[in-house]
Amino acid sequence: MVRRLLASFGIGSAKVDTLLTSRTLRPGERLEGIVHLRGGQAEQRVSGIYLDLMTHVEHDDRPTAHRVARFDLEEDVRLGAGQEAEVLFSFVLPPYTPSTLAPDPQRPARNQVWLRTGLSVAWGLDPQDSDPLEVLPLPAVEVALEGVRQAGFRLEGVRNATQLMLQGAWLSLPLPVLQTFSFVPTGGYQGRLDKLELTLSDLGEELEFVLQLDQSTSGLGGLISDIRDTDESAERLRFPADLDDPGLVRQRLEEALEQAGV
Repeated sequence: MVRRLLASFGIGSAKVDTLLTSRTLRPGERLEGIVHLRGGQAEQRVSGIYLDLMTHVEHDDRPTAHRVARFDLEEDVRLGAGQEAEVLFSFVLPPYTPSTLAPDPQRPARNQVWLRTGLSVAWGLDPQDSDPLEVLPLPAVEVALEGVRQAGFRLEGVRNATQLMLQGAWLSLPLPVLQTFSFVPTGGYQGRLDKLELTLSDLGEELEFVLQLDQSTSGLGGLISDIRDTDESAERLRFPADLDDPGLVRQRLEEALEQAGV
């Protein structure tokens, strides 16, 4: 009786440990593994197992844990004291899963992704386990980023959000999590543009980005733009879903910058 009471407070209760076949994958690929259960000091009933795909999103300039997707394993397991059990799982990573791409591998990224495993335990605290994932961008997104690099920009940061601040207002877009890639100029655009941001906004029949420009405030032209509050502009860039030519991205981007007067 005492052991069951302690287990209800999480003391000496069941434990969970998830073992993944691979920690590195792309959206659309299958994530597979085993959920290993170990009973505690008293018998407990596990009425369900859930796998949460988690990431960080920006909230008040601070990263906040956010659930991207949940996968429920319909399992009902009664674990005796010290008893072990294993449950296999397999699911496809959603196409909108944010990547863990980082400009500097030596610095902790704010766009981490991890798998959180939890047990639904009757009359007790739900045991949990977390496993980090390395999520590579979709091939078409990699091509787009390479096109921006070829246009003379360097990736400076990656951040996630659930909404996009666009021209002073929040914009709701189809994807549950929006990923923004921030670039700084390294070539001919230096001195004319402070920052360029691409936000992946749609993954349907087309690959769509929202392009935001932060024009340089150096010189008289930049000062006038600041006074008129027109130093930021935005537009959408659309590409085929199977984009494989970075040169097309470079061309479209250069055209957009020319139209913006950069």
